[in-house]
Amino acid sequence: MQDLSQGNKTLGTMFKSQSDTADMANKIESMDRDIASSKLLCDLLTIYLGEKIIPAFKREKIELFKKVIS
Repeated sequence: MQDLSQGNKTLGTMFKSQSDTADMANKIESMDRDIASSKLLCDLLTIYLGEKIIPAFKREKIELFKKVIS
């Protein structure tokens, strides 16, 4: 990535045209943004599950267990 952004040639880009290497650099940057967005989404879902969904699920199962026992 650093070599591509600096315009240097690498073994993978030696036989490619300039537009192909620029396209490759754009794809890499796009993938980096996608990865960052996915990590943020994963963090948000983890927080949501931990604060909203799991406590409600536990309360529901405990109430069902109490009904079965009594």
